[in-house]
Amino acid sequence: MYTIAIVGQKGGTGKTTLAENLAVAATTGRHSVALIDLDPQTTATNWSDRRKSETPTVVSCQVARLGFVLAAAQKNGVEMVFLDGPGKNAEATIAAVVLFHRAAVYDSPLPGLAVQEYEPDGKAAYEFAQLYKYTTTLLHNNTGTHDEQTKAELSGSRS
Repeated sequence: MYTIAIVGQKGGTGKTTLAENLAVAATTGRHSVALIDLDPQTTATNWSDRRKSETPTVVSCQVARLGFVLAAAQKNGVEMVFLDGPGKNAEATIAAVVLFHRAAVYDSPLPGLAVQEYEPDGKAAYEFAQLYKYTTTLLHNNTGTHDEQTKAELSGSRS
């Protein structure tokens, strides 16, 4: 299971928006995806509540329960997890970075929609798709292998 923590020490920088859109991009890539909302404001959880789509799965979680939630996600076959870290919470940031050694330190005006769903042919949707492809390529190069179809798609995206 790949786990990507999107953390930073300042609120309002787009961490949740990035996590939501990467999670949606991953679900369109045929992956079982979970977005774990570590922020007490529960912005990602509220976003999920407004969505018509049931994917990605979004779970609100306190930092102290993160290990248990991740173990349950892996047990349930989740392939990719995005951690949405809170701003101004050193405990969550440190926990995410220490546990996973990878972190992207980085409000949608469209309730319940990711940019890929609102304007699928738009520039922002394209850029999130490219960021997702880059992220999965980076993970593949550092941690494992993809199935043959995914390898073919990723190699085609680099040309």
